[in-house]
Amino acid sequence: MGLSRICYLLMADILGLIDKSNRVDTETDRLILDFFSHNDRLYRKLVEELAPDRILVVSDHGMSPYTHHVNLNDFLVKGGWQRKNASMDGWLRAVGKTLKSLLPVHFRRNLGKKLPGVREFVGKQNYVSKDTVAIATSYIPGIYMNDARFGGPVAPEEKEKLVMEIVGRFNAYGRAKRNGLSARPYAAEHKGRYAQAFLPDIWVDHPNTIFFNDYGPFIAKNRQYKPFDSFAYVVSDMNSGIKGVQPLLCLVGASKEKLPVVNTGDLTQAYRIMQECMVVSATNSGSHEKRAVRS
Repeated sequence: MGLSRICYLLMADILGLIDKSNRVDTETDRLILDFFSHNDRLYRKLVEELAPDRILVVSDHGMSPYTHHVNLNDFLVKGGWQRKNASMDGWLRAVGKTLKSLLPVHFRRNLGKKLPGVREFVGKQNYVSKDTVAIATSYIPGIYMNDARFGGPVAPEEKEKLVMEIVGRFNAYGRAKRNGLSARPYAAEHKGRYAQAFLPDIWVDHPNTIFFNDYGPFIAKNRQYKPFDSFAYVVSDMNSGIKGVQPLLCLVGASKEKLPVVNTGDLTQAYRIMQECMVVSATNSGSHEKRAVRS
């Protein structure tokens, strides 16, 4: 977790350091190099002291620069699929979300008990449910139909037509096209799968440098994507970096085995590789035992 937190905070500085071939110009540059050098030493120590036959290094995601953020609700409001809650409009709601992220959990709970209006403001929906057929939220690059899951008005028989309408309009939207965004039906392609109800009905493919939130304009630059200068302006763990879409899998010491080759974006490949390596190890161990018995 330490590695990802540093990349969240300092991605702009890390990429800047790479661009200048690790030339140290600032104290932040020096600290970054010291941190990664320390991690290199830790990994080397683990490998040398444990001396495993095989090493498998995995991560469920990489890291990317966080240059822009997108609010799909802006598109939905302008298209007539969502009606905003006027009491949560504009900068007031952004202030509420920022305050919530900065206050300790126990303090928020006590404040909510003493001042119910504050609790209601922070947790309130930013749309009028009865007049809204589609919604988006932070973190998830997708759009949900406002159906029974959310207490909304969309009936099951209306979903497919509504999804295709929004997908078509989104893919024709100039601002989406100019910024490399495209939509496609998603949840319907995974019927019967585990946790299908949690999947967005529409998925938005996007550049790796974009984060999705639920307020603000359709797309805006991340003002925090700049060299780090002070913690005073850091309001969340994702500062100038975000999670990347590509997982990591590095295997050492298994060049002779026939390992399964699957889609490089399939995280379960790590399990199949471990299983195959264990089978090979067990087979080799059995062969050694048979030779020992014969001798």
